[in-house]
Amino acid sequence: MPRSSARAQMLAMLSHDLRDPLHTIQMAAGALERTAGETQQRIGARIRTSSGRMERLVAHMLDFSRIHGGRGMGVRPVAGDLVSLLSDLVDEIRVAHPGSTVVLVTPPRAPLRFDADRLAQAIGNLIGNARHHGDPLRPVTVSLQLQAQAGALIEVRNPSPPLTPAVQAHLFQAFQQRAVGAPQRGAHQGLGLGLFIAQQIAAEHGGSLAYRHDDPDVVFALLLPG
Repeated sequence: MPRSSARAQMLAMLSHDLRDPLHTIQMAAGALERTAGETQQRIGARIRTSSGRMERLVAHMLDFSRIHGGRGMGVRPVAGDLVSLLSDLVDEIRVAHPGSTVVLVTPPRAPLRFDADRLAQAIGNLIGNARHHGDPLRPVTVSLQLQAQAGALIEVRNPSPPLTPAVQAHLFQAFQQRAVGAPQRGAHQGLGLGLFIAQQIAAEHGGSLAYRHDDPDVVFALLLPG
């Protein structure tokens, strides 16, 4: 077996085996938050947050092993409303990160074919990237525009300095930990797979993901076909 294939298989097995114990840790932390005293509740919240971050890293590694193994992300588009998907996703992020401000700008409806779970994952990665690397005192804006030739354009923007040419050259490659500017103080950079996975999801929809700097904002634009 080639070394790269063996490494991808090992990562997939390791990631899969870690999911159940992490889920158990999150359930125990949630129970601690609900039933313990104030100090224990804070500890439970910290455990839940940390284990949730670990669970997302594990999911990213599983996705990376799928892509690296040639199976792709398994995108299966069906008819749906993009506005409803974005509204639910932004609501979830606002609840999970009450210190962050996420502004959503959309038309009333946007019927299209897409894989709801995978597209939410891609946009969630873009919002997470913006939260970690942008100005923490300024909002992240998520906008949706319907295209004249059918399809839709989803943009995630936040105030941040432009990327250097060296960073842009490898922006959508795996394991690029410093994707956009300098991370916020105390932010966890993760494995650098978020943009790589988001681009793969866009491509499997027949669309694209692009970066630009629209002063003063860093903008990631995800284009979906009609």
